Amino acid sequence: TQHIDGAGISCRQLVSNQRCCVCKKDPYHDPTNIVMAPMPKFRPFGGSVPSKRSASPTFANATKMRTTKQQSKGELALQMRKALESFQHTCSLCAAMGTKNATPHMVNQCPFFGPHSGVEFGEYLDWRRSLQYLKHHKKICFVCHVPQINDDLHPTFGKRDGCEFKDIIAPAAYGVFCNGNARAAAEAHFRQQWSSAEGFAAWLMGKPENGSQSNLMDLFMWY
Repeated sequence: TQHIDGAGISCRQLVSNQRCCVCKKDPYHDPTNIVMAPMPKFRPFGGSVPSKRSASPTFANATKMRTTKQQSKGELALQMRKALESFQHTCSLCAAMGTKNATPHMVNQCPFFGPHSGVEFGEYLDWRRSLQYLKHHKKICFVCHVPQINDDLHPTFGKRDGCEFKDIIAPAAYGVFCNGNARAAAEAHFRQQWSSAEGFAAWLMGKPENGSQSNLMDLFMWY
């Protein structure tokens, strides 16, 4: 108790005292010869202690890796934005089906749907609803399917009018599946075989490889 009252008390002073580790090892030592370790200086909450040494190589490397990672994310977001902007004034479904000089229109007005193709718009809606993201996906908009890599590509979720690229990614993927030549090329590239729209959707929502955002976005960027 020397650090409290300045006098202190030895383990042997009272019968009821519990023996300390020093007394257990040397019961007959002189307690006054024990050197007290200095108490740590009080540091206010939230305060910082200036470093007397320069940053360690490990810290410097970690900072460099974090900066490089942020730069690579920015470059990836820029590539995705350029790809998405190329479909802003056209129908991505028509483009994926190989239609040349397609007039701009909403996906629900796409001339692809109808008896001539054997696919009705309701079938596409059911397929699009099956695109449900799972735990292995991170920060992807379930409306437009654009990853929230940064605010330049997609604003933080919850903001009004956050989706700049609606009805681009999902219609393009559906067009790839319905276009026999495009589907064959995609199957060869991704080493897959999609025998049904349901199986295709399951792969799109599957766990992406190599740390990518999603298989759906990988397919769009490939196309």
